[in-house]
Amino acid sequence: MRISTRCTVCEILENDYESYFMFDITDEIIIQSVTCPKGHPSVLILTHQRFELLFDMGLHALNDGYCREAATNFAVAVERFHEFSIEVMTAALKNNFGKPHEGNNFNSQYLTTWKKMSQQSERQLGAYMMLYLLSFNKSPDMLSNKTTQFRNEVTHKGTFPSKERVMEYGETVFNYIKDKLEELRHTFPEAFEYVSQKQLNQALEGYRQHFNDNIR
Repeated sequence: MRISTRCTVCEILENDYESYFMFDITDEIIIQSVTCPKGHPSVLILTHQRFELLFDMGLHALNDGYCREAATNFAVAVERFHEFSIEVMTAALKNNFGKPHEGNNFNSQYLTTWKKMSQQSERQLGAYMMLYLLSFNKSPDMLSNKTTQFRNEVTHKGTFPSKERVMEYGETVFNYIKDKLEELRHTFPEAFEYVSQKQLNQALEGYRQHFNDNIR
């Protein structure tokens, strides 16, 4: 995936606040060295969650006229948001935030369990709904049948939707994720922060280790 960023060196030294440039990101690299077109090196730390990037990709695809690709990205963003929510609610119910007394073992078992359902979207949806019930004592408000049917027609039947219909779908997905994200953040702030920062902390630790190894 290609995303844009601004060069902070250009901003500070040259008062150039329009110094955007593109670079590639992958699943494996969320901390990387980049160089702007003027030759200024810097280290970029990607803090966005996967569902945020996927939704952003959907917007770019829609803007470029690729309606089917946009709808698919919006749909996958919902699935990855459910994955994020599952981890937050599990951490909150378990009261586990990587604590030494049991955190390492629980995190390992969580990953083992997730791998068994990582390729099954229906299992993930079921896990999300039941964890939501346990966490909030109510059944979750899900996307409507009409919205789900549109998603299935695009992703499974290969239909080519209109731009207007995809815009409507994207707006529905955006509001769905926004409302539930705020609910999670407000109800489980500690678990929310832990899950939000976990991947970044792991990457930072790896980066520090790599840096230390190179200066020895």
